[in-house]
Amino acid sequence: MATTAITVGPVAVNHLLVDQAADTGPTALVAAVTNKRICVPAIHLVMDVAGTWVLLSGETALTPAMPTAATGGFTDAAILMFGLPVPIFWTEKSEALNLTTVGGAVQGYLKYFTWGD
Repeated sequence: MATTAITVGPVAVNHLLVDQAADTGPTALVAAVTNKRICVPAIHLVMDVAGTWVLLSGETALTPAMPTAATGGFTDAAILMFGLPVPIFWTEKSEALNLTTVGGAVQGYLKYFTWGD
């Protein structure tokens, strides 16, 4: 998965391309960072065939199982508040951002940054 970054105010926002095979257990999209949360202010995921996907903070679900039709997808984006991107999902400190898929492969992208002590 390829990553690029831009700076928004004091935050380096990373752009991650997602390309995950079908029926994978929890796979780290973004590795855990000690004492930091992984914050996601924008996401766009599409499945190649009907299936479900779940975003996780470590092993804890951040979303329910999201049923998605073949070539259907999910998009969400946050706003800027005081010049900072507001996350729509975030992990607990020191936990990876993981993705699990059932039934189909997932492609897309997400924006993320780390935040914390």
